[in-house]
Order: sequence, then structure tokens, then C-alpha cells
Amino acid sequence: MPKFYSRYSGYTVQLKPHYSQMIDGQVMLNYGKVAKFKDGKFETDDVELAEMLKANPAFGVDFWEDKDPKAVAAEILSAMAAPDGGPVDKDNVATCPKCGRQFANAGALALHMRACKGRTDDAIQVEGSNA
Repeated sequence: MPKFYSRYSGYTVQLKPHYSQMIDGQVMLNYGKVAKFKDGKFETDDVELAEMLKANPAFGVDFWEDKDPKAVAAEILSAMAAPDGGPVDKDNVATCPKCGRQFANAGALALHMRACKGRTDDAIQVEGSNA
């Protein structure tokens, strides 16, 4: 069963549009297909619906398959830090002023600072760079 996760709790993806048409003088409504995420999660047994979601332009941007957004953020942060917790490049070190953790660059530190609560971009310390 394919599972999809979104960073938005009530995210909705319109896969086929709703439309009306006139048949023998009567208006008929065709409801199309919609995927509604509940608490950022959507599960389906419909293979066609899963393929339509994967083909949607928002796939990989606003929603993903089989990956919880918190787990994705943790993977990104761990990939940006050195395996031993130290800096990757000793000439260009970015250190979090709150927890002291070191990152390979200011971009990785900025991403970490969002989770480290209470600090702004002014608190970022970068040694050995001209930034």
C-alpha cells in the first residue's frame, strides 16, 4: 500500500478536474479524482491513483512517497554534518552558537538553526569564510 507524506497537514492534490456536461438535456457532474492528505499522510490501495500522484508536478516538492518529512529533515541534517560531529573542512567551519555543533558550511548551519530554536541568522558564526 503506497503511503505519501506532505509537509502540509491538510494538503489536497487535484488529479483529475471536476466538470459538468449536458447529456440529453440534463446536467451531469463528473467528480474527477482528488487526493486529500489527513495530518500530512495519504494512503491508497489504488495503483492508478499512486501513479497519478507520482506524475504530479508537486511530487517531491510538497509531498513524497514513503518518507516522513521529519525523517527527511533528519537525514539532511546528518548528511551535512561530519560523521564524527566535527567539521568537514577545517578552513570553513560553521558553529551553532547555542549547542556548539559544527557544520561544513553556513547553509547547513542555517538549516540546523531552525530546529535549534530561538536564534536568528545574525547568530551564525562562520570562521574562515568571507560570507
